[in-house]
Amino acid sequence: MRTVIRVSPRVALCLALAAALASGQTTATYREAYNEARQHYNYSRWQEARAAYLKAKPLAANPNEVADAAMNAGRCTLALGLVEEGRKELEAIAAREDVNADKRASALESVGASYLREEDYDKAQDAFVRMLRTPNVPYHYAARAWARLGSLAFRQGHYDNARTAFARATANPKVAAVHLQEAWPGIGNAYMAEGRYEEAREAYELALAAKNADDTIKGRAHVGIGDAYYEEGNVPAACTVYLAALKRPRVPDVFRIVERLDTIYRDALREGRKLLDEGRPDDARKAFYAILRMEGAKGHHIAAARLGIGDAYCALGRHGNARTQYLQAAMSKGAYWPDRARAQIGVARTYEAEGKTAEARGAYEKALTMKNASEADLAFAAEKAKALQ
Repeated sequence: MRTVIRVSPRVALCLALAAALASGQTTATYREAYNEARQHYNYSRWQEARAAYLKAKPLAANPNEVADAAMNAGRCTLALGLVEEGRKELEAIAAREDVNADKRASALESVGASYLREEDYDKAQDAFVRMLRTPNVPYHYAARAWARLGSLAFRQGHYDNARTAFARATANPKVAAVHLQEAWPGIGNAYMAEGRYEEAREAYELALAAKNADDTIKGRAHVGIGDAYYEEGNVPAACTVYLAALKRPRVPDVFRIVERLDTIYRDALREGRKLLDEGRPDDARKAFYAILRMEGAKGHHIAAARLGIGDAYCALGRHGNARTQYLQAAMSKGAYWPDRARAQIGVARTYEAEGKTAEARGAYEKALTMKNASEADLAFAAEKAKALQ
């Protein structure tokens, strides 16, 4: 016969509080060891982090805490280069039915990522599919699985499959942006890879308008629109978009955008020089003038363009116009010093072409005093100044 002991509500509350405090002590000890491990993990001290996670594991108060410590220990094992051992540890967590579905899915994601790094695409796909099919998998982990499958298909060149998977990842507006860093830009990237630039821009525009896209995703999408214009050959539009992207908060690849803009301006300068070399000075002049109208062109780009315009006018026999451009190039804020010297030599050449010997000699001699002029320019100016005495 079993004896039932009845207690008052006050005593029952005290017993519950005591039990909570007792379990809380274990949790606090676990949390202390776990936090120590996390500190090592954040600084990529994998050996120390693994040891601390294993230390936290027996202090856990429930299966989910056990799985959490074991999973992070497995990730440290992978980082240490013990790939097979790390995968076994993570697969063991994925097979447990007494832990939350998100932890099981997360373990499979790490397994799949390890295969992806090795370019073992079949096994990576298997892991991500199992992640997606984990019973009761939370919707945000399902989105992560689709995003991973999209990235996998993209790397294999299966762009239709990539877009389908990325679209599945982004379909649920409740999924937070942190899970969609690859998916939203990935749709546009897949179109870009096929040279379908208009469709790529439309996809990037959808990412810009998405409520579950953060500043980083939108920054990538904005840059993607610029890339689509650039690859399509619409350089002015690309410049406008890139410059607008630089004003966005948390835009990624800032240095790449700046480099791309500089490349655009330099390509335009090279095109003008090419036209000059081909004996087409009027076309070259127009090409150089177009650079002056390009949004965001820096002082050294402007100076180089004015140098080109001056050379084009010289080739056309319009020496007064050429001299005006050379003088403006020499005074352009931000102009490179070698270009300043070349502009001064250009001024001297226009005077010489007009038969103004004294002015030409004075201009050449002034070029000799300019700092950071190239040795070739200095030698040319010295020879000319001497010949005109």
